[in-house]
Amino acid sequence: MDTNLNAAGRTNADAKKSWNNWRKEVDSALSEPFGWLTLSALTWLTKDPSPIDDFPGTWSFQDGVVHVHFSASEPQIYRVDTGSSPADASPLPQGQRHTFDPRESPTLQVADKQAEIALRNGQVCVRIRNKDSALRAGFTAVPAWPWQAKWVIPVRYFPYPQAVTRDIFTAWRGLTNKMEFCGDVVFRLGDSEVRWAVSGSSIDEGRVIFRDGTSQSQAAPWRTAPVVEVDADSGDPKYVIDFNYAQNFPAHYGPWATCPRPVAENYTEVEITAGQKRPLITQSQWL
Repeated sequence: MDTNLNAAGRTNADAKKSWNNWRKEVDSALSEPFGWLTLSALTWLTKDPSPIDDFPGTWSFQDGVVHVHFSASEPQIYRVDTGSSPADASPLPQGQRHTFDPRESPTLQVADKQAEIALRNGQVCVRIRNKDSALRAGFTAVPAWPWQAKWVIPVRYFPYPQAVTRDIFTAWRGLTNKMEFCGDVVFRLGDSEVRWAVSGSSIDEGRVIFRDGTSQSQAAPWRTAPVVEVDADSGDPKYVIDFNYAQNFPAHYGPWATCPRPVAENYTEVEITAGQKRPLITQSQWL
């Protein structure tokens, strides 16, 4: 057993065990009936009532409210925000108009499809999930580099006086969104010292979204990794970035996602050969 301690203060054996469990959990979540591998369409709503791709109804968005009309001849629609089955959900009366607050991220279901209403920087989209997705059916696991202690990297954390909101680019071409950043981390990669912005309203949920020398070749175009507090009881908190947990975004499995892209400073030419690799199969070749 490897009893050496890594930068997070854990034995390598314990860290590898936790990492293997994390990989199983991530793969299991991806393969759920309405997980990220089941996305099949995304439509942006306007004030003009219109049908959307791959789901019943006539949809529009005006004055902060989503309006949907389902005709009496269409299949029964259910509201299933919690991911429950239609048997446990609320049926929506047919032949009339319904209104939804997009801030609540309502989810509707008909048969084996779900429609998720999402608010993005003042715009509203409807994202469809189809549990019969061919990608989900063919999925086994996300490839990854083996766990390595060297990629648990100590960092110095410099908090901002208060969280800062920045406009960021997203995976959806032309769409920007807003993201909070709580501070910067400074650390060494190869022969260079880098300073990256940490996303999250506080360090407790801090992550770095980054590009590196493996992006778009061995790895996805960009990834995210956690900033983890260690030695929290000492009164002098220390932090690490554990790149073994570097993870792809839903946008890297298909084109129907609005995931955040990294800010310009979160880049290194160093090849971070840790965490998840480029997906083996995707719903498009846009990568």
